[in-house]
Amino acid sequence: MVLLFPYFLKLVIFLTNHLLGTTSPDILVGEEKPYISRYIANAHTMFNVINAIIFLSILPYLVKVATWLTPSAKDEKLDELYHIRYLDRRFVDSPEVALLQARLEIVRMGDIAQTMFDDVVNALRIRNSKNLSTWKDREDILDNFQKEITDFLVRVMQDNIIVEESKELASLMRMSNNLEKIGDEAEDIAIAIEAIIDDGFYFSSQALQDYVVISSEVSKFLALVIQEIEEENVNIMPEAVTLVNNVNQMAEQMRSSHYSRLMEENCEMERGAIFIDILNALEKISDFCYNVAQAVAGVK
Repeated sequence: MVLLFPYFLKLVIFLTNHLLGTTSPDILVGEEKPYISRYIANAHTMFNVINAIIFLSILPYLVKVATWLTPSAKDEKLDELYHIRYLDRRFVDSPEVALLQARLEIVRMGDIAQTMFDDVVNALRIRNSKNLSTWKDREDILDNFQKEITDFLVRVMQDNIIVEESKELASLMRMSNNLEKIGDEAEDIAIAIEAIIDDGFYFSSQALQDYVVISSEVSKFLALVIQEIEEENVNIMPEAVTLVNNVNQMAEQMRSSHYSRLMEENCEMERGAIFIDILNALEKISDFCYNVAQAVAGVK
C-alpha cells in the first residue's frame, strides 16, 4: 500500500466525497478540520478491505508457499492414516454394523502392512534408505489400529451377541493381532537393512537372489490374505497352505545354503547372521499370514 499511497489517498477522497457527501478534508472550521476523522476512518476500512481482497485472490498460492517453507515430519497422506475412518462407537449396540466397520478398518490395516513390507524389502534390492524413511510411522499406525480395533470389538463383545457374531468377532480380532505382528517383523527387517546400508555391507549374489525370491513370495501371501479379508473368502485355505509351505521350504533351503557358504568362507560371519535374521523374520511373517487366512476361513 505504501507503493500505491498517492493513488490510495485519491481513492479515499473520491469515495468519501461522492458516496457520503462529505466535503473536502482540507476545509477549516475554527482552525480545525472537522471532517478529517471521517477520511481517516474510511482510509482504515478501505486499507483492510483491499488487503483482504488481494490476499483472498492469491490464497491458494500462499498456502503452497507456506507448505513448501514449513518442514514436515510426515507426508500428508501418511498423517491421514493415523485416523480411524470407519469405527463408530454409536454402533456397538448393533453388532452386524459394528463388525462390518471393524472389517473395513482391518482391510485398511492390511494395506498399511503391505505398503510397509514392500517398502522395507525393496530398500535392500535398490539399496535406497529413503524407502525405509516411513517404516517407523507405519509401524506406529499398525499399533494404533490394533489397539483401536481391539477396544472397539471388546465393547461389541460386552453386548448380547449371537454365536455366529461371536465367532466373527474373534476372527476379526485374530486378524488384527496378526497384522500388527507382521508390522513388528517388518520393523526388525527394516532395522537390519538400515544397518546393512549404513555399514556398506553387501550380500553375496546368491544370498541376494534368495532374498528377492522369498520376500516376493511373502509379499504375494500378504496380498492374498488382505484381498480375502475384504472379500470374506472362506475358501482361502488351499492357497494359503501352498504359500506357507513354499515359504517354509524356501527358508529352510536358503538357511542350509547360507550355512554352506559360511563354512566355505564365501560370506562374512556378520553379514551371514543378518541374513539368517531376515530369513527368520520373513518366515514368521508368512506364519502370521497363515494365521490371518485361518481367521478368514473361520478355522480358528
